[in-house]
Amino acid sequence: MPKINLEKSLNIPAVAAREAAAQILRDIAADAAEWKGFALHLNLGALGLPEVGYVAIPIKLQIGAEETEPRHQIRFTIHARKNAELFPVLEGTLGIDSSGPSSAQVWLAGDYELPMSGLGAFFDKVVAGNAAAKTLENFLADLTEAIAARVENRELALARYRLLGTGD
Repeated sequence: MPKINLEKSLNIPAVAAREAAAQILRDIAADAAEWKGFALHLNLGALGLPEVGYVAIPIKLQIGAEETEPRHQIRFTIHARKNAELFPVLEGTLGIDSSGPSSAQVWLAGDYELPMSGLGAFFDKVVAGNAAAKTLENFLADLTEAIAARVENRELALARYRLLGTGD
């Protein structure tokens, strides 16, 4: 079973990022409006093809346990929505660690099972150029952007509220 261990930096406080990450994963799992039909994606260029588009695999995400101590982490499982037997299954964990007063690290770790045992591993590594790992890198990048956007939008809304609520 291949392992994944990825990290990305966030320029937002860890506490707010943790709250946003948990809500985003819950929204993806619930197929909430803004996340309806969420798909993992891979640029065709990563497969050695002309960069004229991407492959998208709609997923089903199931949330497991969420831990806050000693380290914040949320366990989850991802599998393809259709033809799940043809795509990898990820048993993953997403976490956010503080790296300063207004910065954090988001990390994704886990194991993914490739279909068709050894043949699937051979195809992924040799033919597809580690497509599964690259797809998970894209997933973490998408989550990182969404977490930052959610926190920044919330802070802007709170700032407007404070400004309008001064009574002047």
